[in-house]
Amino acid sequence: MSTLRLFKADKPFGPYLYLLAGKPESTDSCKQYGAITVLYHQDEIIGYNIAGDILKGEPQGYLPWDKERKQVLMTLFAQNGVPFSKMDEQEYLVVGQIKSLQEHPASEHLSVVQVDTGSAVVQIVCGSNNLRSDMKVIVALPGAVLPEGRLIEAGKVLQVDSYGMICSARELGLDWYTPQSGALRLLAEEKTGTTMSRLDWRKYHVE
Repeated sequence: MSTLRLFKADKPFGPYLYLLAGKPESTDSCKQYGAITVLYHQDEIIGYNIAGDILKGEPQGYLPWDKERKQVLMTLFAQNGVPFSKMDEQEYLVVGQIKSLQEHPASEHLSVVQVDTGSAVVQIVCGSNNLRSDMKVIVALPGAVLPEGRLIEAGKVLQVDSYGMICSARELGLDWYTPQSGALRLLAEEKTGTTMSRLDWRKYHVE
């Protein structure tokens, strides 16, 4: 069964929720159930788009899949006769701390970065030019789906192993919320390994 991630956004077309297991652009069919659109690829559910402020009062961004949220959405789906695909309870966006970085052997525009994610130190190839040792960042681990629909996978960048992505505000859908460019720099007080959904994003908001 598909595994999905829960995300809430208020802009640019919101408020809405979406749950994604794959890339929206891979959708080859969809079916409407009231305010809920079910997305399919080769007859497999790859996501849901839910219009309206369903989770009132919730912060935007990635949300943990807990008992209360599950109950709200399961009730909504049942009321609308929506087929349901198993939710993924793992969170893939976490606070990481840069331990070291060096220039990529094949490109002066890339860095090979060792990042502590709380449970392991992983190697990530990154093109941001504002990275520094001990900097706290948001790491998208393999399996993460970013707001634009990009699925993060382990792979190689110019023959160097990379196990995730160091994210910018834009890639996290937060560029309208905080004007930072390059990798999103978190406060030093953020605890390594904390999931993105547990952060207090009010500290980063710029009017």
